[in-house]
Amino acid sequence: MSKTGPQKIPGASQAYFYGTGRYSGSDMEVNCGVVHTTEGMNLPSYNGGSMAPTVTGVPNIKDRTIRWYQHFDVDESARALANKLGEVETNTANVFQIELVGTCDDKYAKTWSGKRAGVDYLHWPTAPDWALAEVAWLVRWLNQHHGIPLTCVKDWLAYGKDSRRPGVTPASYGANPARMTFAQWRTFKGWCGHQHVPENDHGDPGAMNFARVIQLAKGDEKPAAGGTYTVKSGDTLSRIGDALGVPWPDIATANRITSPYRITPGQKLTIPKAASAPAPSKPPTTPTESDMKLSDQVTIGDWVKKQWPADKGLQDGKIAVNTALGSGYAHSRRAAENTDAILKQLEALRTEVAQLRAAVTKGA
Repeated sequence: MSKTGPQKIPGASQAYFYGTGRYSGSDMEVNCGVVHTTEGMNLPSYNGGSMAPTVTGVPNIKDRTIRWYQHFDVDESARALANKLGEVETNTANVFQIELVGTCDDKYAKTWSGKRAGVDYLHWPTAPDWALAEVAWLVRWLNQHHGIPLTCVKDWLAYGKDSRRPGVTPASYGANPARMTFAQWRTFKGWCGHQHVPENDHGDPGAMNFARVIQLAKGDEKPAAGGTYTVKSGDTLSRIGDALGVPWPDIATANRITSPYRITPGQKLTIPKAASAPAPSKPPTTPTESDMKLSDQVTIGDWVKKQWPADKGLQDGKIAVNTALGSGYAHSRRAAENTDAILKQLEALRTEVAQLRAAVTKGA
């Protein structure tokens, strides 16, 4: 069988690729996927590739991203499942295998060897939405380019206590009620966990919310702002911004993208939280009588009286400045007593106000 479609995952590291060495697999056409957890905090060595999955996801919790390391081509059998001689095929049964660095063990739901879940490592059954969205990106890409259905099994038992298997802990380990028969496995398409595969005893990835991963992969709900988005073919910053409700210039700024604002499929973008909309400004209104009251008596020099001898309001050496209007204009008290007069004269007085300001400043 020949491989079809793209075989390298966009943006994935090929530093630990084993598909050309002694552990290279058989060609196949993927139509289902299996999810594992590594039960560790770092990228495993997989004994040089002898037990490697197709790809490993290493969370970067600080940046809210997953770094993917590809070990085999997409349409090449991996080696992370138990595959007994003479029984059902597992690794070569058209299955794409994902290992997620972290744990599914409920004993480590909060702390693990002095480390904190969600800070130093991920407990995948309680993984945050950004992490599930990162997995969803890969699930969506495999659907678009290799046809793995956007479906998953219903029951994901906990790697701990679970009411669906009372009296057995961890409930997902061994012959759990969610594990498929040989016949079910041979016809299975979609996504499942290690705990669902026959011939295997492992119970990972526990009660991971893979239904949420499928929901995100389908685009039924947008990833939360403040997380990350992986660029798909045909995306533009404006389309991404419109879909997530975030102005595209904000996305460009957050990711240091400048003109001509090019992005490429597989590129991971930080999505800033949308800024709160500013309060709408109040429409201008006509000043009322109370608005026109004058305050802030300012002393003026004698030369002002000489400059405007006909204005009796200036002859007492004081001038009232109207601060209520926000324009800071000034005029004599006599004119200010009549609000209608001020409104009619306001435009004509702009020049005079400027002159008065200069005069008061100079004479002070």
